[in-house]
Amino acid sequence: MSHASHEHFRVRDPGDVGAARRAVEALAQAAAVPMTAVEPARIATTELGNNLHLHGQDGYLLLRPTDEPRGLELVAVDRGPGIADPPGALAGAATAAAGLGVGLGAVSRLASSFDLYTDAKQGTVVLARFAADSPAAPAEPVWLRAGGVSTAVVPGDANGDGWAVAHDELGCAAVVVDGLGHGPAAHEASKAALAAFDACGAGDVCGWLQAAHAAMRGTRGAVAAAVRIDRTRRRVSFAGVGN
Repeated sequence: MSHASHEHFRVRDPGDVGAARRAVEALAQAAAVPMTAVEPARIATTELGNNLHLHGQDGYLLLRPTDEPRGLELVAVDRGPGIADPPGALAGAATAAAGLGVGLGAVSRLASSFDLYTDAKQGTVVLARFAADSPAAPAEPVWLRAGGVSTAVVPGDANGDGWAVAHDELGCAAVVVDGLGHGPAAHEASKAALAAFDACGAGDVCGWLQAAHAAMRGTRGAVAAAVRIDRTRRRVSFAGVGN
């Protein structure tokens, strides 16, 4: 299944936090995301955005809609000093810096899926996903978690890159596509290739390359790569066109 691109919001002042929060509402409306996921995502955007403003350095937020289950994904990234006591921060321990120290714990409780990476030399990454409802079955097998980040070169422009992951009973396949150039024309090329992958499924990555080639006729084209992970035979197969 192909995945939506992330919208990128650099956080330098409180006004940037407000702009990101408004973008949550606009994106949710455009993607028909139910309000049960929107409200906690708005709160988390405020909390994580304020954390970036108060504690982070060169921080930004990434936002995209998700499917299966339908909802929103929020990623906060900074190059700050890291979190000295992650368990304490999640539990609401007070910090020496500005703020009450309860925001990160609130985000973890609001999110349907939450993860945190922090390093004193590299900064902090927080991932929070907000699902409108629980899927009837896991969207991914328990042995594999897939994720990616893709943003447009120019904020707000159509993204010329794309990626997708598909699963079957034997394993999974993943593809990445880079439409030639940037902007809407590159986006149309990568979108055509990803639609072909959605139709082919996880079992035939070489067949997908042929299907993508045909689907991109009439577009400016793209470079692409695909990998098939066969879990039963413990084998990885790769195919690609371009650099």
